[in-house]
Amino acid sequence: MSKRQQQKLERRDIIVQAAKELILQRGIHDVQLQDVAQEAGIGIATLYRYFPNKEQLVLAVSNIITQQMTEALRAITTTAGTAYEQLECMLDYYIEFSDEPEHRFLKFFRAFEQYKPGMEESEAHAEYLAIRRELVTVLLILVEKGKQDGSLRSDIDLNVYIVTAIHNMSHFTTETALIQYDPMLPLELTMKKQLVLLKDMLLMYVRPFH
Repeated sequence: MSKRQQQKLERRDIIVQAAKELILQRGIHDVQLQDVAQEAGIGIATLYRYFPNKEQLVLAVSNIITQQMTEALRAITTTAGTAYEQLECMLDYYIEFSDEPEHRFLKFFRAFEQYKPGMEESEAHAEYLAIRRELVTVLLILVEKGKQDGSLRSDIDLNVYIVTAIHNMSHFTTETALIQYDPMLPLELTMKKQLVLLKDMLLMYVRPFH
């Protein structure tokens, strides 16, 4: 890689990091490209050379956050313990997002789904696809370990189940954490209680019968 290419990548990273911090603080809709350019210490014309519109920049921010989450799940697959225990750690990882007082990441992902940035061919879009393939690959590593150590059921399609379980845990964590608990309900339906219950149900289904 030439020095010029390296500098280009570094500047792009500076822009995305600046956008990430601003968006997590203010929200997607309250951050404009001019705000990001100022935060990154560059001119708006320079920013447009990297991201011609806000949609692509928001997608790039989502990519960097999702990449960090994927690496966290990958790290879990390298720890000691059975595949079942690692799956439990993965589910706990998502539950822990609900403990953040301001729920910045969860608010971002909900807003991102509603924002629905354009998916036209771009560098950010290529990253979007690659990161999601990488996430599935990490989960399939867990599946293979479960088949080998016998800690996960062998009579179901584990590939589909594990990917579905993680996807739904992620989605449910986002939705549940952002719903205000109503103390007038005739039962205690707290956020953490619901998330722990969902985790237990997902684990119960995948646990071998023996």
